[in-house]
This record gives sequence, C-alpha cells and structure tokens, in this order.
Amino acid sequence: MRIKENQTPKTVYSLFIFILLFAPLAFATVEIWSLAIVQISIGLLGILVFWNQHNGCIASVKVPGAVPLLLMLLWMVFQVIPLPPWLVGFLSPGTVEVYAPVHALAGDAGAWMPLSVHQKATILETLRIGSYALFYVLTIQILANGPTLQKTVRIVAGVAVFIAFLAIIQRYTSPDLIFWFREGPEGARFMGPWINRSQFAGFMTMLLPLLLALFLYYRPVVDKEEPLRARIVEFFSSPGSNYQLLVAFGSIVVLLSIMLSLSRGGMIVAVLSLALFRFYLSRKKGKRSWPALVVFFVGICLFFYTFGSDEIIERINDSFTPEGELDFSRLPIWQDTLKIIKVFWLTGAGFGTFVDVFPGFKTIQSNAVFYHAHNDYLELLTDGGIVALGLAAWFVLAVIKGGWAMIVQRRDNFAVLLGIGSLVGVCSMLLYSLTDFNMHNGADGLYFFFLCALLISCVNTRFQYRSSATLLGDMKMQSRSVVIAGSVVLLASVLIFPVRVFLADRMYYEVTNVYLSPQLAESRLTDLYGRVDKIQRYDPFEGVYTMVLGDIEKYRGNSRQALHQYIQASRVDPLRGEFLQKAALQLPEEKIDLAERVMELSYQRSLKKDSLMLGYAEWLLWRGQELRAAEVLRKGLDKTRDIYKDAVPLLDTYFTPDQVADILPPQVQVWINYGKFLEDQGDLKGSEYFRSRALEFVENEKNIRSWWYSQLYNFYRKQQKEAKAVEVLRRAVTRFPGNVGFHIRLGDYFKKQGIYYRAKQEYEQAMLFDPGNENIRRRLESLEQ
Repeated sequence: MRIKENQTPKTVYSLFIFILLFAPLAFATVEIWSLAIVQISIGLLGILVFWNQHNGCIASVKVPGAVPLLLMLLWMVFQVIPLPPWLVGFLSPGTVEVYAPVHALAGDAGAWMPLSVHQKATILETLRIGSYALFYVLTIQILANGPTLQKTVRIVAGVAVFIAFLAIIQRYTSPDLIFWFREGPEGARFMGPWINRSQFAGFMTMLLPLLLALFLYYRPVVDKEEPLRARIVEFFSSPGSNYQLLVAFGSIVVLLSIMLSLSRGGMIVAVLSLALFRFYLSRKKGKRSWPALVVFFVGICLFFYTFGSDEIIERINDSFTPEGELDFSRLPIWQDTLKIIKVFWLTGAGFGTFVDVFPGFKTIQSNAVFYHAHNDYLELLTDGGIVALGLAAWFVLAVIKGGWAMIVQRRDNFAVLLGIGSLVGVCSMLLYSLTDFNMHNGADGLYFFFLCALLISCVNTRFQYRSSATLLGDMKMQSRSVVIAGSVVLLASVLIFPVRVFLADRMYYEVTNVYLSPQLAESRLTDLYGRVDKIQRYDPFEGVYTMVLGDIEKYRGNSRQALHQYIQASRVDPLRGEFLQKAALQLPEEKIDLAERVMELSYQRSLKKDSLMLGYAEWLLWRGQELRAAEVLRKGLDKTRDIYKDAVPLLDTYFTPDQVADILPPQVQVWINYGKFLEDQGDLKGSEYFRSRALEFVENEKNIRSWWYSQLYNFYRKQQKEAKAVEVLRRAVTRFPGNVGFHIRLGDYFKKQGIYYRAKQEYEQAMLFDPGNENIRRRLESLEQ
C-alpha cells in the first residue's frame, strides 16, 4: 500500500522512540523486567503499525531478509518442541547423550526430547530474537518517508552523545554506582548504563559512523578558490556550520567514551570503523574525504591532552606477557568451544544454552562461570549449529548487499552518507562479534537490527518525490498477515512466559528466607510446599523450583516423591549437575551402579564443580572409593579455597594425616588453617606437622605475609618448644629484615640466654627501622647496665 502523506501517527512514533530510548537507558536491557518491557512495547507497536497501515497512514513495504529471519525463528521454535528419540538421534546424537541419564533415572528410554538441552533458555532467546526481528520489520515500515527518517536519525545521534557524555561524567563522579544510585554486580566493570564496558563500547562503535555521516552531510560548501580568511567567514556564516560543529563535538564525546571504557576491542573497532567509512565513501564518490579522519584524530589528541594516556597504555600492555608475547585469554575458551561445535555441529545444543554446555567441555583451570564464548559466531554454532549460522549469514548478506547496491545507485547526498554510516555501523558490530558477545546484550542487539533497518530505509527513501516516498516494493497481504500474527504472538508470549518468570522469581525470593532442614515442623514444610508449587506452576521450565519441592519431600520422609521431583527438574535442565546428584542420592541400593554413573556425570556437568565436590566425594567415600574421593577433593581444593572450610571435617574423618597432606593444595593459608583445626581438636602433633610444613610453600605465593611466621612462632612458644620458636624467628628475620617485631623478639631471646652482644645487634637493627621507638631504646639501655 502506498501513501502520499509524510506524517507518521504520533502514537506510533512516540512508542517507537520510547523503545529506542528505553533499551539503552534501562541498564542496557540485560534484566528480564527491562527486556519484557521492550518486547511488550514492540508487540504493541506491531499492532499499531498494522492498524495504521490498514487505514492508509503508514506505508506497507517489502522487507529484505525477511525470509531468513522467519526461518531462523521457526528453527528456534523447532529446537524446543519434543521429538521422537530416533529423530533426535539422527539430527543430534550429542543431545541424546545429554538426556540419557535423565531417561535412565526415570526408566523411560523411549521418551521424547527436544533438541535444546535447556528449554527455558531457548524459549527466552526465541522471544528476544523474535522481538528484534519484528522491530527490524516495523522500523522499515515507519521510516519509509523522509521527514520521519531524518528526525529519527537526529534523535538516535543525540541519544548516543547523551549516553556517552553521561558515561564520562559518571566515570569520574560515581565510579561505583550506575546512574549514581545503583550498585553494579560484584567485579563488574561498568560504563554508563552498561554493566559490561565492552558492550558499552560496542554500542558506541555502532552509532559513531552515523555521527560521522551527519558531520559530512552538514559540512558547508566553501569556495576553495577564496582566500583562507574569506573561507573561514563563509564557513561560519553558512546555515549548516553550527550543526556541523555540534555533531563534531558529539563525535569527539563518543570517541572519548570509547577510550575511557578501556575496552581494547572498542578502540580497535573504532579505528576500523573510520577506515571502513573512508573506504565505502571513496568507492562511492571516487575521492578521499578527510573530515572524518580529522575529527577522529582531534578526539584522540583531546583525550590524551585532557585525561592523559596512562590508563590506555596500561590497558594495551595487559595484552602482552612480560616476555612481550601476546596474552590472548579468549583463545582457550574458543578451543573448548570448538569441542562443543564438533558434537552439536548440525543443530546446536539450543539457543541460550552455552553456559549449560560449556562446563562439560571446559579444560581451563578456572572456577569462573563462562556465560558466553566471547565470539558470537562460535556461540551461534554451539547454539544453533550450521543451520543457524547459514540463516544468519543469509539475512546479514541480504541487508548489506541490498544496502550497498542502492548506495551505489543513489545520488541523494543524505541517503548516500546515512547509508554508508548505517552500513559501517552494522559492520562494526560484525567485527566486534569476533572477540566478544555484544549481540547477547539487550540494547546492543536491538540497535544492531535497528541499524540494519535504517540501512534499508535510508538508501530506499526518496526525499524529493511525486508519487512514492520509498523505492521499496509493496508488502503482500500474506506478509502483512504474518507481521500482525507475529506481533500478537510476541505480545501474548511475553505476557505468558517472561512476565510469569519474573513474577515467579519475585515470589521465590521470599521463600529463600526460610532455611530448609529436617527440623522444620510438618505444618511448616506443608506450607512451603504449597507456596513453591504455586511458583513452579508460574515457571514450569525452571528446574530450581522443582528441586526445592524434592528437598521438601525428602525432609518429609517421602523419598520416592523426592526422586520424582529431582528427575522432573533434570528433564527441563539435564545439564544442571545439582539436580542429577540429588536424584542419584535418592536411588535405592539395587540401583547403585546407576547412581554411581549419574553421580560422576553430575560432577562433570556442574556449572560450579566446587558446589558438588563435597557431596560427590562423600558419596565415593561411603562407597569405599577413597582414592577417587581423594582425587576429587585434590582437584576441587586446588581450584578454589572458598570451600576449604566445609571440606575440613570430611578430611579429618576419612583420611590419615599423610593422605590429607597429599590432598591439600600447596598453599600456605590452607595448611595453616588445617593445623589450627587440628589444634582445636586437641591433636597438637598433627597441628605442628601442618603448621610447620605450611612455610614450605611460601615460594608458591605471590603475597608473602609476616603473620604466617608469627603464628608458628606463637604455637611453639605455647608448647614451650623454645628452640623451634627461635628457628622460626631466624627464618622470619631473613624473610622480613625490616620487621621490627621479629628483631625485638629475637633480641629478647638472646638477652634471656645471656648472649648480650647478639641481643644488642637485634635491638640496633630494630632501631634502624623505627628510630623513635622508646621500647627498643629502653631495651638497649638495660643491656648497658
């Protein structure tokens, strides 16, 4: 349907702009509440756009790349649908292997299963990508006329500058609080509204080319034959000069924010974006254009002059080892990710499941949780297989190829420059995706699809026309029906699923205040069961709620019902080791072989192995497998010290001191703590053994502490072992020659033994480091009397 009016209804446009503003400002839309608001708004926008298209107020135009987008969404839905085991085995043998222990526990080997190994994660990802796809389609419809498109570009450019300026101010006035009031997650390196500085940089590098395009578009035309003074006067008297200076300032602010984020990827992609912009512009116009390059280098120089370069240089130096070799921490992650791809190469393990699958393939010696692969292309293969990668490539190539083809044909300067700016913005995200996971950020993902739509819109929009505002063809009625159906389905699905997930999470927060134990009264357990059962009905695809129901049944003495709940929890999340371990522990004695296999798998699949380590080790000990239990404890304690205190009673109960010594990691603090535990138990001999041997591992530590020696010295003094205490002091003085306390104690010992010249030497050494210490002075005076 064609329209001649260049007037987008205010309700439609206001909701459209609200989405573009809300997504980045709502903490970059990384939480389920903010993402649900964006998705609901997009669904409502689709209904409004369809209604106004029906009334002839908004153009109904074709959408390049719509077919691969639709196929991608259908593929994501297909991953969630339960399929017969023979079909899953044909498409993805790895998925059958994932569900195998669950089916073995339930005794239903022929049960149907989905291709996704975590249905909830895949459903949420389907809704997220579906909302982006719909927003892409709707943006092309809304921006199918010049005035609306120009206004939108100015607003988006303003949003980028505002957020960049806000981020810079926040960095220096409130480095620990987002928006000056909200604390970020522990260890997060946030920038502006983003809790991840790399994703902030990714957002800015996408929008920087738009600012460069506007800078060139508003450049005043100056007669180069005129004298310099005349050209300067002509420049500042031109109507577009003020706007160009404003855009230039905005570009510098955005560049500064990228630099201050200290994101190495952001800095590199910003430079590459400038190079790409110049490349496409020279290909189109057949000549070089330098203003954008000048703006870039002015921004860099201003940054170094104003803020200094130490932080950036230090950040760049972090990329290299002391020997000068490249230290690329993402490479081991990619190597392990390739192993996942090898298993799930065709269909993937399910969208959003990387965090679940990765632990089973991880060889990295770290207890960290890896939520993403730090490479969107590799993660696309792990999640959706080669099918998803092919569909994604089809869509992106359709947008880029169609956009560039029209850029080459168009003569309108605004269409050409904004087309190149949008194209470079899309390419910036594609480049950044090689080393990060920006496409999984709510705001970044939305703006990527917005830029794809903007590219298509600006190169096909006629700013001077008689009959049609766009060069795009009419959308067929069938396609319009798909769009309205998609809008309704998205709106309903978000209200049914993410909103209920959010409500369930809020209700469960109240339940977590109650500590579950067998000591709780039956009435209290019954009440809790009812509350958790209600929560589970709100979010049936969350295994944690079902697991808690199993815990309650266990404490009520219903082992069979508890096992059933644990199995149900494992069905919806078979890679959650905690669910499998709880189920294995409830198996009867005649299924002990199955329990052993499941226990081992639960430990291998666990997201945080330390959380299951003690349960697995204790179960092995109960089975009489001390060697395997010792190996599990050794590896677990070597990776994390946090669980050491919980492991101490287990070590003392089941192992001899020599075995414990073989299990404990070579860390001073761990050995001292175990020695203190034995002292509290009355085992002074064992305590001395572990306390004294702790100092053998001093060279393994980065930060050597003086109290390690003090604790052993005090222990020997308490046991009246003077000779050993003095030996520790000698070693301490050698290690810490500037420690006044050690010199005083050693001097006191020599004075007591009547070796006055040695006592004097030690007191004088102490006086050198603390000349004003009257206590030392009195000791020296006492030697002279």
